[in-house]
Amino acid sequence: MKVYVKDEAELEDFYRARLWQKYGAHILEIGLNGTGKTNGLYYILDKIRQYSPQERVVWFDSCKSSEIAILATMHPIRIHIPYGCSIEISEVPGNKMIAKIPEKRDVLEWRSPRELWENINATPLEYVNVVSFKRYCDSGQALTRGLNTILDSKTNSGGLIDLIRRYKIMGPLAVFIDEMQEIAPSKEYEINKGHAATAKTLLQFVDQMRSERIRIVGASQGYTRLLKGMRMQFQWNLPRRGAEYADTTIEQYNPFFK
Repeated sequence: MKVYVKDEAELEDFYRARLWQKYGAHILEIGLNGTGKTNGLYYILDKIRQYSPQERVVWFDSCKSSEIAILATMHPIRIHIPYGCSIEISEVPGNKMIAKIPEKRDVLEWRSPRELWENINATPLEYVNVVSFKRYCDSGQALTRGLNTILDSKTNSGGLIDLIRRYKIMGPLAVFIDEMQEIAPSKEYEINKGHAATAKTLLQFVDQMRSERIRIVGASQGYTRLLKGMRMQFQWNLPRRGAEYADTTIEQYNPFFK
């Protein structure tokens, strides 16, 4: 589709109506390490928050340096971690990126996927819900088990897909998944059979997610690293060839993308 706009304001209106305020519009960002994919996710989050404040946000922690601290700088956050684990975020002297450290009351533990999603649903809309479990996994197999637990589709399991199927979780909801290939890999990147099952189960319900006003905002290191059927589900694709920044302050993100 070709788009002809007269000025920046008209372009902003175009994207606001067709993307930022379009519940269930799946977005995929593609690029290798260092091309600015995570920065792009911050920008998308900022736009959704600006134009769709009633949309609940869930962000899957990808364990990248300063990721949680940057999110806390942009918006109030609530961190969800497995029961018995702990997390500590410290300010780095002289690093202007970290302006706010989450308080202990903003860190919630969950013992089951049902408790996790109940905690998320009970969190005020202005918070970004950061689901952190990858950093507690010591192997690819452990990561796969964690993903299967959180996304479980078995009836009454309390996993996300089970709740979506039974209309227990409905939009507007945006689920941010950096390194999308870890959840929906193509055959060449599967860790084991359980990993493949997770991808295929998610694919079965991605259409229902869209109809229920639930969107996936994903980033992947390569288009073909995703399961073929899954990558075809994204209405919006943002390819990245490279990005360089003069410094690491959060203020540069919006001007860069604008």
